[in-house]
Amino acid sequence: MAISSPPQPPLLPPRSTESSQAGVKLSSKISPFIQKLQQAPSGYWFEPEGRLEPVDVLAPRQGSYFCYGALMDPSLFSEILDLPSKPKVRPVKLVGYSLKLWGQYPVLMDGPTEGNCRGGGLQCGARKAC
Repeated sequence: MAISSPPQPPLLPPRSTESSQAGVKLSSKISPFIQKLQQAPSGYWFEPEGRLEPVDVLAPRQGSYFCYGALMDPSLFSEILDLPSKPKVRPVKLVGYSLKLWGQYPVLMDGPTEGNCRGGGLQCGARKAC
């Protein structure tokens, strides 16, 4: 028994003018939403009066920070926030919170009113080193 090659596939049907024009209509149709946006009057969009100063969203925000666990180490805290120097961490007690373990990590949670959580506090601001 001889091995023969598979038969040739059938020829594609000829393109009709109707189907090719339908493709053009679908691809060139503009969405009604886009049409409304194009017809919007000037001043419709919010445009600030002047250029705003760029903001570094990754920079540490000003304010008080509470840290607990491994973050109480000033060298680790400054490394994580990419600070030029180690911040001064002072002992702090939060009243009304408690620490629970979530897997191997401690998590700060609402606790009983008389409960307290010990950690470290530091201040980051324009005048501070943080």
